[in-house]
Amino acid sequence: MATARSGQIDSRSTAALTERRPAPGLDRELPIIYDIGRQLVGLRDMHQVSQLVIERARAILQTDMAFLAIRDPEDNSLRLLACVGNRTKEFMGFARPVERGVAVYERRPLYSADFLNDNRLSHHPDTDDKVRAEGLRSVLAVPLTGCDSIVGMIAVGNRSVHSFTEREVSILSELGGLAALALDNARLYSDAVTSAAQADAERAQTQMALNKSDGVQGLQDSVVDALLSGQGLPGALAILNQAFGVAVIATDWRNIVIAHCAAEQWLDSKNQLSRNLLRGGEGDNESPGPGAGQQVWRGSNLLIPIATSEEVLGYLWFPGAASIDRRDVLVATAGRAAKILALELIREQVAVETERRLGRDFLLNLLGDTPADIATQESLARQVWRTYGSVHRPVTIRVGPDQPAPTAQLERARRTIAEARPGDLVAIHRGEIVLMLGEVDRRRAGDEIDRVRGLCAARGLDVSMVVGTPCRDLVEDRSCALACAHLANLLGRRPVIWLEELEPLTILFDAKERDRLDRFVRSVLGNITQKPELLATLRAYYAAGRNRAKAARALNVHVNTLRYRLERIEAMLGQPLEDPAKEAAIQLAVAVQGAPAATR
Repeated sequence: MATARSGQIDSRSTAALTERRPAPGLDRELPIIYDIGRQLVGLRDMHQVSQLVIERARAILQTDMAFLAIRDPEDNSLRLLACVGNRTKEFMGFARPVERGVAVYERRPLYSADFLNDNRLSHHPDTDDKVRAEGLRSVLAVPLTGCDSIVGMIAVGNRSVHSFTEREVSILSELGGLAALALDNARLYSDAVTSAAQADAERAQTQMALNKSDGVQGLQDSVVDALLSGQGLPGALAILNQAFGVAVIATDWRNIVIAHCAAEQWLDSKNQLSRNLLRGGEGDNESPGPGAGQQVWRGSNLLIPIATSEEVLGYLWFPGAASIDRRDVLVATAGRAAKILALELIREQVAVETERRLGRDFLLNLLGDTPADIATQESLARQVWRTYGSVHRPVTIRVGPDQPAPTAQLERARRTIAEARPGDLVAIHRGEIVLMLGEVDRRRAGDEIDRVRGLCAARGLDVSMVVGTPCRDLVEDRSCALACAHLANLLGRRPVIWLEELEPLTILFDAKERDRLDRFVRSVLGNITQKPELLATLRAYYAAGRNRAKAARALNVHVNTLRYRLERIEAMLGQPLEDPAKEAAIQLAVAVQGAPAATR
């Protein structure tokens, strides 16, 4: 664009500057004027044009000074563009309004042999001060008439009284005409270059916008693909983390963390948002309102609501996002991702509610006072239990020290356990959680129980569990689950109880007979219940299958020490441990005393 426009300017300049006919009577100066015109044709800078013209004007007219001022159309004033022969720096700040008595206003040459004392001309205090400081006496000023308007003026001056002749006025007028055309040419060229640069910038911005849009759309497609492939929120957050290299956290509307990626340093020991992140950074306590509909910067952290048109479902947190280069792309991408994740959260809410309702209905039919027929139970089981049909262990779980536990706390624990055991049935029944644990081996089941309890503890959930025996069908499930609940009521709150060790208690004692159970234990063990060392010895002895060497190793004591303790126990019991009539009762009492109850 600039090249085409400059071509037009060259043609116009050549015609205007080279074909211009000087005024009559300037035959001597004609070669010089034509030469100046040819030099001006090649110039594209207004300062260069001005400097060339005033230098030639000063040389031809043999004046002390020459200067050129440009008219500013915004405030209708003249401002100095170039000057030669000046003695003071202050003169370079020459500026004055265009008014009567000024060549530009009068549209004709004006001159005076003694400017400061000539009342015919316009006087401006600042201008007069500068002229006085330069010592100028006589001045000749000619307007610069361009193609469309007067663009400024060119002036020469002497520091002595001098009456300018008509010839001198004609020469300066000719130079002013050449300068006006050359300045028009330079301005047009500058405008063409500026327009071309603006066009290039607009094209670049358009291309950047297209690239940004393509990038945002590509990331949006990747987020959708992650959700459709079953990766859930963690998979979607991983896409955003890989794209921008910034930590990503998704929370619900209460700021409870539901998923995160590469955000460990921004979470506390319970895997929840750190206090510093919640405060939003030093000196910034702003929090988005529940109806916030756009991104919020809290310090260096970006916060975007995951919301429908009516409510906020959660938030996307980008800690430290202010430090990345592509903040605009991140904001655009995260805004779109938040809308997609809102749909995912709604879908999850529906799925969770459906799972919760189906699980509750299934357990109600399985464990209720009047259980449904087997066909109905199996139909419900297949809807809510992915691994139905495989061998498993029913586990009853209680949350917190107070029973019944609050519904919200139960649901948090249920979802935590369901996330840890995605193939198992996890449902709430009568204030307890029932888990159908798909691990039959005692050791592996124990490891999994410890893992699940650890996950619950990390979320502030204190759970106690009764682990049932392996079951193969729904009939066994009912019997085992009810026995687990019976044992939990009988023994009170303990971290983990294994039904296979204490199942006889469910036959011998009613769930409400704790006092009777305590009397049974005291009657069998006597004062041994007050001796933790002796109780530990009995547990190790029976766990080792009465092998004294193995029991001693388990207790990390010498075998003679174990033998001494066993003899002391027999003395306190008043009978040998191998007495068949008493051994079963002793083992059962020791199992009951296996771990002190938190609530008895």
